[in-house]
Amino acid sequence: MLVNYPLFIKILFFFIGAFAITYIIIPKIISVAHVKELLVHPNNRSSHQFVTPAFGGVAFFIAFIIMFSLLRNEFAVFESNFVIAAVTILFVIGLKDDLVSIAPRTKLLGQAFALMLVMLSNEFDINTLNGFLGIHQVSPWLIKPLLLVMMVGLINAYNLIDGVDGLASMLGLVILLAYAVLFHQLNEPIYVLMAVILIGSFVAFLRFNLTKNGKNKIFMGDTGSLLIGFIIAVMTIKLLTIPEISYLRNPLLAANMPIVIGSILFIPVFDTTRVMLVRYLEKKPIFYPDRNHIHHLLLDKGFTHIETSLIISAIAILILFTIIQCSFLLNSFWLVAIMAAVYMLLFAFFHALKQQNSTKLTTA
Repeated sequence: MLVNYPLFIKILFFFIGAFAITYIIIPKIISVAHVKELLVHPNNRSSHQFVTPAFGGVAFFIAFIIMFSLLRNEFAVFESNFVIAAVTILFVIGLKDDLVSIAPRTKLLGQAFALMLVMLSNEFDINTLNGFLGIHQVSPWLIKPLLLVMMVGLINAYNLIDGVDGLASMLGLVILLAYAVLFHQLNEPIYVLMAVILIGSFVAFLRFNLTKNGKNKIFMGDTGSLLIGFIIAVMTIKLLTIPEISYLRNPLLAANMPIVIGSILFIPVFDTTRVMLVRYLEKKPIFYPDRNHIHHLLLDKGFTHIETSLIISAIAILILFTIIQCSFLLNSFWLVAIMAAVYMLLFAFFHALKQQNSTKLTTA
């Protein structure tokens, strides 16, 4: 259908298609959710005040499946025949969790199974780290289980960042735009378009997620955050499989790719690990629910949902821009040191912010 057209025409087609499907479906989902009273009620940890449906991920899933099917027809060979099956598994898990809630262990097992389905494909084999921290050849028996654990962690980190209006979507846009650029530079047009499908859905979703009209408002829900987190995880694994020869005409060093990926995913990973570390230091269970995520701290400081989402997204862009600029000049050892310094600085900043909020509440 579009095989002979330039890439930018394909980008427009898949963006508009995903945007239109999501934009048309979401009002229908909102209407059904209100009629059936499938709504999220505010509690002591909530940052919203009104009952709201949390099924935005249903629109993401429908748009992705339709546009992804067209994408597979667009290219004679696609890089994994298990993606649709794996995405469907994550969709079912997320939808059930949004409806009746499921045990954390079941969610983790489902995520791991979906990832293993994709990682069975030979196209996702990783035999080398291209010199990252001096490491070249790696054993698949070692790297695949390690990647599986890390990607399950990433899916849940993205799920946990979805705490205020617009945040998961805005961070998703930052991550997917960065991935689209990297895949374009590394001559992987299929993954460029895969990212564009999600970008189109996000732009449509923001119209309904950021509205102040409670009747037209919707949340992403676990259905959406697990689905998007999974696809980001798949793209992350794919970036790590690209051989060093693909970087010959690229100013980015192949050895620096893992740390560049780390900078793209920094905020959700930082927020999750920081929260767990704080809970551990305070002698609480690391999975203990509280209001200690960075978006909670900014909300308690007095920022609105949109301001909080914009501030965190701006931090994500600044970190990404800094690491990419440094990656043109420095090796992976220096980049790891810079990332560690950024992590500690932000940890100290948000710890101080938490102390200020606690002092303010105590004084009040």
